[in-house]
Amino acid sequence: MRDGLYGLFKLDQEFLNNEERFWLEMENSGSGDNQWQNETAGFIFVDSTPLKGDTGYVVDAEYVTGFMGDLDNREVLANLLDLPFATSAGQLVWAAIRHFGESGLNLIEGQWTFWVWDAIKYQLTVAVSRNLRDALYLVSVDGCVALSSSIRHLQALPWLPKGFDDLGLLLLLGRAPLRSKLDGRTWQREVISLLPGSIHSIRLGAHTQSIWAKPLQAEEWHGNFDDAVNEMEMRARRAVRNRIRRHKTIAVLLSGGMDSSLLAWLAATELRPDQRLIAISSVASKHSGIQDERRWIEMVAKTLGIEVYYVSPDSDKSVYFPSSQHFDTAESPIHSPRHYLYEKLFAAAYAAGADAILDGCFGEQSLTRSCVNNSVLQNWRRKISHFLQQSKRAFRRWIVADISDLFHIRLSREKRMILPAGMTKKLPANGLSGPSSHRQQAIGFPQGYAKAALNTEMTSINGLRRLLPFRAPELVSLSAALPGKFFDRNGQSRVIVRSILSKHFPPELSMRTDKKPFCPEHLDLLKRNAAVELLKIELYGSLLAWEWIDKEWLCKALQKISLDQADVQTRDVAQATCTALAFLRWQESLRVITKTL
Repeated sequence: MRDGLYGLFKLDQEFLNNEERFWLEMENSGSGDNQWQNETAGFIFVDSTPLKGDTGYVVDAEYVTGFMGDLDNREVLANLLDLPFATSAGQLVWAAIRHFGESGLNLIEGQWTFWVWDAIKYQLTVAVSRNLRDALYLVSVDGCVALSSSIRHLQALPWLPKGFDDLGLLLLLGRAPLRSKLDGRTWQREVISLLPGSIHSIRLGAHTQSIWAKPLQAEEWHGNFDDAVNEMEMRARRAVRNRIRRHKTIAVLLSGGMDSSLLAWLAATELRPDQRLIAISSVASKHSGIQDERRWIEMVAKTLGIEVYYVSPDSDKSVYFPSSQHFDTAESPIHSPRHYLYEKLFAAAYAAGADAILDGCFGEQSLTRSCVNNSVLQNWRRKISHFLQQSKRAFRRWIVADISDLFHIRLSREKRMILPAGMTKKLPANGLSGPSSHRQQAIGFPQGYAKAALNTEMTSINGLRRLLPFRAPELVSLSAALPGKFFDRNGQSRVIVRSILSKHFPPELSMRTDKKPFCPEHLDLLKRNAAVELLKIELYGSLLAWEWIDKEWLCKALQKISLDQADVQTRDVAQATCTALAFLRWQESLRVITKTL
């Protein structure tokens, strides 16, 4: 079972039946202090972190108040509310809501899930932090509300409507402009996902939801470059410290690049004496003859005095079809193109005794950003190129009626037709607008900055907690406030992170300009695996799957890849299409198991 909250609440005052009680306790291996039940409601929270933080619940005459995660400003909040420091995190949050209303949740710092069950009025309130600690899904049917951090777990409820929400699945398979239309919708019928920074209040016949989190704003900045470097370093250290504090053995994903090297130094700096730090690194296979980043990895590890565990991708592992482990943990039809490598990296970390993975993902959107320093002529060329790209997409969508570029995968024509025509007309042709390229102005938020509102940690393969400190909103909002000239100076890019690294590592690391791929063998593996997967593709398909997938296109694309005749877009879309195919098969296998039971 994934970390998170699992609960059932009867708004109609009916008793929980035996099937519902069994569902509530499925796969629970925790002690008695992680669960509560009475005749009409119950919950279990699963927290795999070794050290107990602010997670817990309190029962009084009227309310059952629960909190899961970390409250980073407990003392400040207790003083503000004039409550004892020992007051539980859940009661502090509930007091803030009752005193200040929903806006009081902006006072709560950290990553958390909060819930309160009114046992007299049979009313449920549930809220999640701006940066989700865990995914949380909700379904309400005939007076019963179920909460779960796993859609697969919700599917075991006897009264949950079966089958896909076709439009929800279609939007999830889409690129950022389409995904922006999800608004909490999921691929499972009747199940919604709680949006970051949202609060829900539910009673019989009424369900209200709102976003309490204020929009992320760029800060005002009046300091010089050195001030910016010091402030960014301080905030990065705090972000890492807050995320590793409840873990004992932390494995940092060390690629040898600037993001991961900085993250390794931050973790080593913030490590307590009772904690252990190791590195997990990807290198090319021994006899591949491909250059990798081993030299830089060893330099970082030696400087910090940490042990490195090296992994290479398995030649017999499918690079096109992820294992069920990925879907059991992430439950998404879209995964990283290097899913096969992540599986091995996480397995190595788990075998080495780690309980958490530190990942520098999103660093290029906060600490290691770059400002485009274009001349007037170059800016005009960029604008003209952007206009031509938009015109080409518009022609394909409206004249040729081809909307395939809106999706990560190659869908069947029948499923593409599900998308309402009005929805595509309101979409930007090329996603979000980019940051400012003016070096004297604040650089602004990067494309895709909305990811900063996603999880800053989550349960991943092998039950490890995956920590993403560079997604911390305090880093993203600060970087957006800084002028472009702070990121690129004297012909060098990413100067802020170089300045930090130069104080702690040999100069050749902070001055380097080259970078090998995260997985050096990826393109070679795609080519070598394509012919094999083409022969086996019927085994991966089913009637349900081929309703969604353009099989003819996929077979032709795999053939082109095997002959080294495919462009980058074809390779990416083919691999993503195979991943979606594996997801559909995973769901079909679960339905067979459910029917058997």
